[in-house]
Amino acid sequence: MLRILMGKAKSGKTYTVYNEIEKAINSGLSDQVILLVPEQFTLEAEKGLLKHIEKSGFLGVEVLSFKRLIHKLLNEVEMPPHKEITTLGRTMLLRSVFQKSGRSLTYYSAASQKKGFLNQFNDFLDEMKHSLVDASLIQTACSRLEETSLLSMKLKDLAFLLNAYEEAKTETYMDSVDVITFALERMSESQKLKQSQIWVDGFDSFSKIEYQILEQLLLLCDHLTITVPYGENPVFTHTGILYRQLMTLANQNQIEIAQYLLERAHSNWEIAHLSEQLLVYPYERLNRPTDSIKLHMANTVASEVERVVIDIVDLVRYKGYKWQDIAVVTNDLTGYEFVIKQLFTEYKVPFFLDRKMNILSHPLVHLIVNSLKTVQSRFKREYVMSMLKTGLLGFSVDEISIFENYIIEFGIQGNHYKKAFTKNYQKSRAYDLEHINRLRAKLLEKLTPLLEISSSKKRVVKTLLEETYAFLVLNDIATIIDREVHDFTEKGDYDSAQLFAQIWNVVIETLDQTAELLGDELLSLDEIIELLETGFEHAEIGLLPLYENQVLIGSLDRSRAHAIKALFIMGINDGILPETGGDQQLIAEYEKEQLKEKGFNMMLDGKMFADKENYNIYNALTRPSASIYLSYALTSNAGTSLRPSYLIQKLVKIFPQLEPTHERVRVDMAHKPHHIATAEGTFKHLAIEMRKSADGHRIHPDWETAFKWYAQNAPEKASLLLEGLTFENHVEKINRKVIDTLYELPIKTSVSRLEQFMWCPFKHFVSYGIKPITVKRYEITFPDVGILFHGALEQFGRTVYDQNLVWQDLDQKTCDQMIEKIVEDMVDHDIFSSKFQYQYLVQKLKRVSKRAIWTLTKQLKQGDFVPIAFEMAFSDEGYGAPPMIIELANGEKLMLRGVIDRVDLLKTEQSSYVKIIDYKSGGTTLSLSDIYHGLQMQLMVYLKACLDNPDYFRVADLKPGGIFYFKIDDPMIQSAEALSELIEAQIESQLRLDGIALEEPLILEKMDRMLIEENKSVVMKVSYKKDGAFTKDSKVLPLETFYHMIDHVKEKIKEIGMTLLEGEISPSPCQTEGRIACNACDYQSFCQFDPKFEGNSYRMLPKLDQESIIQKVKEKSNA
Repeated sequence: MLRILMGKAKSGKTYTVYNEIEKAINSGLSDQVILLVPEQFTLEAEKGLLKHIEKSGFLGVEVLSFKRLIHKLLNEVEMPPHKEITTLGRTMLLRSVFQKSGRSLTYYSAASQKKGFLNQFNDFLDEMKHSLVDASLIQTACSRLEETSLLSMKLKDLAFLLNAYEEAKTETYMDSVDVITFALERMSESQKLKQSQIWVDGFDSFSKIEYQILEQLLLLCDHLTITVPYGENPVFTHTGILYRQLMTLANQNQIEIAQYLLERAHSNWEIAHLSEQLLVYPYERLNRPTDSIKLHMANTVASEVERVVIDIVDLVRYKGYKWQDIAVVTNDLTGYEFVIKQLFTEYKVPFFLDRKMNILSHPLVHLIVNSLKTVQSRFKREYVMSMLKTGLLGFSVDEISIFENYIIEFGIQGNHYKKAFTKNYQKSRAYDLEHINRLRAKLLEKLTPLLEISSSKKRVVKTLLEETYAFLVLNDIATIIDREVHDFTEKGDYDSAQLFAQIWNVVIETLDQTAELLGDELLSLDEIIELLETGFEHAEIGLLPLYENQVLIGSLDRSRAHAIKALFIMGINDGILPETGGDQQLIAEYEKEQLKEKGFNMMLDGKMFADKENYNIYNALTRPSASIYLSYALTSNAGTSLRPSYLIQKLVKIFPQLEPTHERVRVDMAHKPHHIATAEGTFKHLAIEMRKSADGHRIHPDWETAFKWYAQNAPEKASLLLEGLTFENHVEKINRKVIDTLYELPIKTSVSRLEQFMWCPFKHFVSYGIKPITVKRYEITFPDVGILFHGALEQFGRTVYDQNLVWQDLDQKTCDQMIEKIVEDMVDHDIFSSKFQYQYLVQKLKRVSKRAIWTLTKQLKQGDFVPIAFEMAFSDEGYGAPPMIIELANGEKLMLRGVIDRVDLLKTEQSSYVKIIDYKSGGTTLSLSDIYHGLQMQLMVYLKACLDNPDYFRVADLKPGGIFYFKIDDPMIQSAEALSELIEAQIESQLRLDGIALEEPLILEKMDRMLIEENKSVVMKVSYKKDGAFTKDSKVLPLETFYHMIDHVKEKIKEIGMTLLEGEISPSPCQTEGRIACNACDYQSFCQFDPKFEGNSYRMLPKLDQESIIQKVKEKSNA
């Protein structure tokens, strides 16, 4: 007989089943009782049955899923001839099928090699197998379609892949449907089932293969009872199919049917009304206040979850709920999971997340995958370090850190590992090579089983897997995993303990199934790694709740909680609840409609999905007995806007007097602040409120009470709040003893260091006082490129000097040959051959350097200035000119050292003039305003160093001719002109010297004779008007102003020197027009400078015009 217990949710179906089972137990028939429930609910069903019969345990009664029922049957009658393939094994087998058969496909040829297709086909295969649809049925459907249609092409490909899959597993494995089919053929032999009374509860639908199991049970057992959710409401459209199928099944087999309609109503009439009306049209309004239903609109997902946590705390604190009386569900558990873990932990609310955990990010999986990738990539750094950082190979954190820094700085990879490392720095930066090499040897020893694997040759899969297992055994990974389980258990981290306890078996099963399925195949190492990654990606581990009194959190469809009083449903947003579904299916909705018209109705379509989703929502709404809390957010975790679900608008219409809550901007004095909940969670909100109060805003008086509570019960936290409230990001000056320790006295410095002090004293202090060592990657960065360009030009000048050549007499071919050799010598280093991009960089280095040298040569040819010194040093090292000594106000001295890239000299009958040139590869331009403010003093100091040392140049007297930057560049010209001469002229114009020249026509013409002919220089940014006056954009200064500027810079250096010796290290960056000091600073995390802090502000240095500067320095000099 088939007994059907029908009724709405909470009508007493499960209660009736438990009652009947209890009677059977009391009658001594417990050995004959089987309760069939969905697989994920077996534990809850066992708990519920035990609670109902009020016993601590029972013997004989079996609570089973369909899967466990089949396994028990096979154990009784006959085991299948082949091992059952797991979902993980099937996924790996499919990956192999796609690799072999992808090219034979028509429509899915390209898609079959992508990961997304594997997931889609896996779902399709699962649906087809459980619907008992095989390749022949799909081919029959194809025959009813036009052969050239896209749908026909799709179906042919899918039928081909189904066949390929069946052939691939036939000889070794059976999948779950094959096992069920095998069991069904032998079910009649089971004596256990013939004597059993079976109850089936908790299902809202069955697959076709499950209907076959039920059919066999009907024919075999005298007693089969099935509960069916049923009602006149449209939400039962989904379960109505179940009812009709059962009736058809019984009628076809001439089985007697007994139907019982249970009509017990939900204990809470508001929740009952909500569940009955929310998903139907038309709906009935309930125009009265509602106490059991709450609706909250949150600004963000985080604030939504926090509201839920606080409400839960309030239920436990004020209504006496237990944690287990509360459940939280969402249709977007993946999106909410991180925030849930963070906030529930912060508020110390015990919870259990009911979900399957992916193992791809587990340290053991990382170890296996990255060890193979290490070998495959010839010890590429990221794979070596990912492997070591799993913590499973016995390297300490310090050892890993030192080893990583070393291999980063010296570009260690490939064959470098085969012999002792020898590269090192000098003196204080030197690594302990003996220690580093011990770590290298230790690493190679641990990788011994894998070192003979070739990354290019194909290998037998089974052999490589055996070597991988040998690697795990050699390093005693199983024991390390056991130790981790023990440590997590000791710390009370039971979720991690469960995960580690299961991971070893899952990984070994993955290796075993790969070996059995594909063991004899020849695959490249790349293909095997991809295969293993696919398997690990689809492997999941389920966790069990280890104690009862905790909040259950799960997805809407998976988590069917025990009896609860309060339910929270989060994420009621458009596209999330209800879920739309169907976007990622291989067969589109309109194509399924075409197949239906042809009589092929075997696939889950959009309407069926929507009906099931509606039923899931209905079922969730009926779970709580006392209250239900609904919420949605307006902004996602990523900051994108979210729309509320249409259900929200409908909810408000059904309950017109429902008053939604939202995050208030104004202070509500009538109600207690919602965020005052627990000591841990309230703390951050109290800090915000105290800040508001300090800024003059009104706050609720309860916050003052909250602070008093912290002052009495957690004084250290109260102190933190006060410190934060009065925090000023102010750094005290360092004392003279520290200064003497940090800086060499008398202070020996360079102009660039003093300029940096002007940009920000704190950055100067960190860079040149503390001197942090940064890890320099073994790569060529943008600053390195600038150094290379600079070095090429310096070496050219040095070569000209050493070979006694006259630079301006050189032709272009000679210049090109010289710079070609210079660059070749510079790049004679293995780093330049390590990447193709660096090989391109060498060519660019040659091209740009040739352009720069020829431009400089032509500029020299235009005038009479002659290069007299290259890389001229002024220092105390015993070569070059002596250093510049500047006496400070307190009598101490400051020694300035530096190197001038190039000095040109012009000798006239009256005097000699010097021109300073500094090579720049960036976009720096010389600004008189920045010179005045002390941000660009370098060229003026270089000029003074030359003017103070005429003897060095073997002249009696020197005067300033000009100070210039030469930009090393390869300009791109946008021009409609086709003539190369015009384009070349535009390039030369962009490469003119940028700086300040002496406002003396005779001297200017000695720099560029073109100035006489064209009234415009091609060498520097100087030009004449028709009346002979200088144009506005000409960068020239009178001789007197040059001397005034030099004096001003000297006084500025004295000022900086005194400030430095006074211990000034404050984070006080300056801001000029177009530049902020912080934008190019690596130390912002140290200084914590923030303009929002009181006392933190930029030093604004205005851009001064030339006339103002001339007037200021003149007045100062005269004074």
